[in-house]
Amino acid sequence: MTFGYGLEGIDGIAGMSTGMGVLADGPLVIQELYGAGKIAEPVFGFYLSGVDKQSYLDIGYISNEAMRDPNELVWLPVLNENFWWSNEVTAIKFEGPLTTAEFSLAPGSAMTDTGTSCTYVPEQYYMPIRNKIKELSAQPNLRSVKNIVGEDFTIPCDKVAEFPKISFLYGGYWMEMLPEDYFVEFEGACTLCLFPESFANDWILGDTFLRGFYSTHDHLN
Repeated sequence: MTFGYGLEGIDGIAGMSTGMGVLADGPLVIQELYGAGKIAEPVFGFYLSGVDKQSYLDIGYISNEAMRDPNELVWLPVLNENFWWSNEVTAIKFEGPLTTAEFSLAPGSAMTDTGTSCTYVPEQYYMPIRNKIKELSAQPNLRSVKNIVGEDFTIPCDKVAEFPKISFLYGGYWMEMLPEDYFVEFEGACTLCLFPESFANDWILGDTFLRGFYSTHDHLN
């Protein structure tokens, strides 16, 4: 298993990256199992739940168990020669208790990453997204709290449902992130699990995003 940036190879957590790109390195577990005839297809899928439910990983097959409707399954091409499972975010939509707002964005590379607990957005979008979440909520008075980004707001956890649903236009499909996923409990209250990404200025769609989906990955196609 190899981690890191720069000149180091990257094969993802447990060797489950795409295997493409100049930095890809090391054996990929799915391809190795498929090549050895241990699995029928070079695919894997997973479902991440909250702490009160069970998460699981399927290797060699795609399960319908966690899908709301198997007919809703969509396949996105991976960005060319990218070792991350990635596509582009081109728009964002907020659906609040009172109103809805939608914004087009400059196309930006967006990877899904189980190794990232929160969702990271390009630095220039962080404050506008944070402020729009606050603006479209049904909570006029929010308490400030210090976190690793600086100043942010917290809410009573029983008020999370009063905040907007966020949807990203990802690979041409609207994919939603619910407030119960992008808020996390912190010192007896709930705060945003959303941060600016300044290293590569990309989108990192972490566990807060992935909890809404059964995610499938196909090494052959």
